Amino acid sequence: MRVFKKGVILIFIFYILSIITDQIHDKREAEKKFLILAKNNLVNDSSKKRIIFYGSSHCDYGISAKKISEEIKINTLNLCNYGVERKKYSKEFQNKLLDQLNENDLIVYSFRLDLETIQLEEDGILGMLLPQLRVAIGRTVKEYLSKNKNTDRIGDFDIFGDRVYYPRLDKPINYINYRINYDLINKDLEKKIYSILDNKKLKSKVLILITPILIKSKSDINLDKIKFKCLKNSCDKFITWTPPIMLEDKKYFATIGPRHFNPELGRELWTNKVIEILKDIKINN
Repeated sequence: MRVFKKGVILIFIFYILSIITDQIHDKREAEKKFLILAKNNLVNDSSKKRIIFYGSSHCDYGISAKKISEEIKINTLNLCNYGVERKKYSKEFQNKLLDQLNENDLIVYSFRLDLETIQLEEDGILGMLLPQLRVAIGRTVKEYLSKNKNTDRIGDFDIFGDRVYYPRLDKPINYINYRINYDLINKDLEKKIYSILDNKKLKSKVLILITPILIKSKSDINLDKIKFKCLKNSCDKFITWTPPIMLEDKKYFATIGPRHFNPELGRELWTNKVIEILKDIKINN
């Protein structure tokens, strides 16, 4: 019995240490991406436009700032990362971002609609108790082995902030079961948009980019019922918000999971769509 109790205690201690390690690792990775912005500022002419992508891991995996830079001819940085929207330090990262931007920059703030029955912070308690240590350890080893070989890399990212390392899942992915409550969806949409528009440090224009959704049937969500109208004084910084792309084909998510685009098809699809949006709002004018 004593052996069993000691075993349970050791497992509990391991889980606690794993959770702490996971939290530290995510924040450290997010901070690395802010180094990209800081270095860019050293040579940046404040009179020139920049496009800054900001959000959680969905645009970290799904957007190529390098391709947007080449197509739009505006310096673009991808600062999306899982760590930046964890509740315990999301405001800290938002303030750190806005402190480094100016009125000529465009912030493309991307986030998911509030559709899931279990809110994603590593899928709640279960995810927190079972962090992906293998992936974290693998990334650390990979970074150590490559740090002296490639000066264009900063951890898992290149100088544009684009992800260059994608963890792979061998198991087939399933469609997510969504909870469709339009009142909650619209309240969450409003809360997230105003969270950045109401920040007193904001000087830049803001475009809201809703994350694409993998869904069994597009008719399951009525986009006409998802609405936002900007009614505050801070709305002079607001350009528009974009409804999500709804996809039924799993091939854009295969090898990564139902929430994140893969680099082969998914990232290309969403990046091309974003390029169209930026051209439509005449970002070069």
